[in-house]
Amino acid sequence: MEELAGHKSILKISKFADPDGLLEKLSKAGASSEELRQIYPERFLGQEMHEGNILVNVGIQGLWKLACDLASPPGAWSNANAKVRTGTGSGAAAATDTQATFTSPVDKAMDATYPLLSGQQIQFKGTYGTSDANQAWNEFGVINSDGTPLLLNRFVTSKGTKGSGEVWTLEIDITLT
Repeated sequence: MEELAGHKSILKISKFADPDGLLEKLSKAGASSEELRQIYPERFLGQEMHEGNILVNVGIQGLWKLACDLASPPGAWSNANAKVRTGTGSGAAAATDTQATFTSPVDKAMDATYPLLSGQQIQFKGTYGTSDANQAWNEFGVINSDGTPLLLNRFVTSKGTKGSGEVWTLEIDITLT
């Protein structure tokens, strides 16, 4: 009998003009990117998506330690501890990556109500305001911030350069099968 396990990850970046800071506030309060797009279509600048990444070794080990109540478990990837991360690096993703792999990382705490669990999928979301991470967005992941940050996953794909006056939301969905 063959057993198969796997994961599927989707990265979604929604981009908005936000001259008055309103969309940043709404997004951080838990409004979804789709809701913002429907309510303020004139501010929507575009959306970038990418499917496929890797769960990294330290992240997988952290999940097992939490699930099995083993010695020295990391903090949970909860609303209080989880952060999304973007950086400027372009080196290929590898199972041995750690949070230190990122170049010029910028972390953002979870928006209100995130992460969200639906079936076998967890969704992490953070909002980068008009003065946050105004740089190339080339690498992405989820970390926890309890003590030494622990990287769960990593994407490497160029998704543009964020400019001042823009709000970008970073959503990372991970489905285990």
